[in-house]
Amino acid sequence: MTWSEDLKEEMCICNLWGVLRISHVDEWHELAAMPRGSPLPAPLAALNAGSDVSPADIALSANLCTWGLPLLSIRGCLSVDTPPPLVFELLKSPERRAAWDVLLKEGRLVRQIGPDNAIVHEVFEPLSGDLGRPHDYALISSWRCESDGSYVIASRSIVVEEVPPSPQYQRGEVLPSGWWIQPQTDGTGSELTYVIQMRAELLGVGTDIASARKVAFSLMPSLLGLVRLL
Repeated sequence: MTWSEDLKEEMCICNLWGVLRISHVDEWHELAAMPRGSPLPAPLAALNAGSDVSPADIALSANLCTWGLPLLSIRGCLSVDTPPPLVFELLKSPERRAAWDVLLKEGRLVRQIGPDNAIVHEVFEPLSGDLGRPHDYALISSWRCESDGSYVIASRSIVVEEVPPSPQYQRGEVLPSGWWIQPQTDGTGSELTYVIQMRAELLGVGTDIASARKVAFSLMPSLLGLVRLL
């Protein structure tokens, strides 16, 4: 999607709506469920600050060929003890992302678009060892607080002159992806839903269960890093 200054408000609203829309899809294939205190697979335990048990309730699932397109969508659901406003402040900050996301190589603010939107450029490690070059994204990021006390943080790929493709990276593409942060019913902690809708072929992966599992488990170290920081 090409960035348009004339349509920026509509594009940012659709970005946020897109995250809520995919979050509510019913057809998810469960990939893994790790209740708080349950054993972690050995490779993840090694990355979990020396602990071999899950620090939170974490569930991973996938939606294959999302919207009938060659899109692979991954969903991570987490329960944490931190209240939504504090989670929101951490997750919306590109400067603080490196503190928990081990896949992030580089992130920079390209241009602020009002108080609640920004164009950013992010570079990530390959999602698994056989995906070749690091992949980068030119993104419009938007964030809002909803009337029910929940928060939405959304990013989607755009074509913008300030972030041209570079031969050292594989340019990836995501549809609206990000976080939906909801207060727990007792008002103490947060229920987090992380969703990513990716153009699978651009990253050299398929839209089958095996590919989904590989991508989802590549994301797990970053999710564990976030829980530790919270």
